[in-house]
Amino acid sequence: MPGGDMHEDYVPSSNQRYYLTNCSPINVLRKRKLMKGMNNAANHSSLQKSSSHDISRRPCLAIVLLVAMCCISFTALSYWMANDVRNDWDVDGDTSADQSPGLADDFVNERGFLGNVERLSRPFHWDGSRYGWCIDSSDLSESSSRSGMFFVKVMKTASSTGAGVTLRVAINTYHRIMRPEDDSFSVGENGCSGCCKAHYSHGKAIGYNYTKRDKSRSFLWSTIRLPRKRAVSHVFFKEVSRRGMEPSDQNIIRALNRSYLHNYQVNYLKTTNHRSAGPAQAAVRNIIRDYDFLAVAERMDESLVAMKMILNLDFGDFIYLSSKVKGGYDDGKSEHGCVNLVPSRVSEKVDSFLSTEFRTSNQEDNLLYRTVNRSLDKTIDQLGKTKFEAQLERYRMFLKKVQGICEESTAFPCSPDGVLQRNISDQNCYFNDWGCGYPCFDQFILEYSQRVDGGMRKLQR
Repeated sequence: MPGGDMHEDYVPSSNQRYYLTNCSPINVLRKRKLMKGMNNAANHSSLQKSSSHDISRRPCLAIVLLVAMCCISFTALSYWMANDVRNDWDVDGDTSADQSPGLADDFVNERGFLGNVERLSRPFHWDGSRYGWCIDSSDLSESSSRSGMFFVKVMKTASSTGAGVTLRVAINTYHRIMRPEDDSFSVGENGCSGCCKAHYSHGKAIGYNYTKRDKSRSFLWSTIRLPRKRAVSHVFFKEVSRRGMEPSDQNIIRALNRSYLHNYQVNYLKTTNHRSAGPAQAAVRNIIRDYDFLAVAERMDESLVAMKMILNLDFGDFIYLSSKVKGGYDDGKSEHGCVNLVPSRVSEKVDSFLSTEFRTSNQEDNLLYRTVNRSLDKTIDQLGKTKFEAQLERYRMFLKKVQGICEESTAFPCSPDGVLQRNISDQNCYFNDWGCGYPCFDQFILEYSQRVDGGMRKLQR
């Protein structure tokens, strides 16, 4: 039965029996040895019989040659796949210190990994009505508790940017459809008023009972990042910058090897503990199925344009400023106030650990990262690649203009000199360092709309 398993009652045909008996590599070698040992003094009839045997061997030799050619082709194909995956692995073109050498090779050698990525991935989409997820935050009914925009804030995955986008979308959409007389709003750590209901704080998804949400009236999303980069950033932010740990190779490796960092993103994003035992595919499958959208930190602009098109919103809803930059200061929430952020760095020894032991202990996160990247590709294809590319070009042009104007005038919780200035940043940020620069964004959009015929709507199309 070609291409499948042989059942116990399977009976081979006469031709199949012939090849099974005579054409296996072992039998062919045995026959060759036998032929070499034949007596040179054999009579003419023996030579004729030998000749007939030689003719019968030709199909066998052809089969062996065909098998050998298939093996060579398979080896070449494996090498090509390994190099293709390796070249595609680092999506944001970082230096070799941030890449994961050897990871693609191991995954290609792991049976079915690429097939798992393709099978588990899917195009993201929104099944509800355009603003179906927007529930008035003042609505305290039981049904409203299962509705709204829900953002799972995973540490060091551009999650502050994600939280700011969530708040901006929730506030802008509320005022767009509700048109309240008072344009004011207020934002706290656990909710806002004068906005669509939203959740945007740190906390594992499993603690918020998202499995019981109303999928037609809620939008669940999050951000992910290349696992090794996320983990290194986590250690330098929390251990080195905030706790003063000496960033020696030994200390960094010890911190990276802590069990709570293993498959950190999967553990944060999963909505239930119920899963089939064993393979990483189970956890990844559930996450891909449960979320309406997952953004990739290394492809943030692409992700936000895809999300904009899925929800049918405006470019102005997805403006952001990076809240944490290399060599800058944190959000001032530490007990020590503003803390200087030590830039992450990876030595050869740490890189070796990340490429071996860390990779092995983070199979679920690695599979999730590749699957979400593939899902984003499928989403772009479904939206229409030509249309998407045009939208992406316009978005980047618009974002560059806004950021160029607003970066200098925006006050973050910590000043460039490391001085806490919440009295000023509270007027510039939605909350903490989330959505900083929104007054400047709003002013730019207002002026742009007045100056350009059609304003944002023209840009959106």
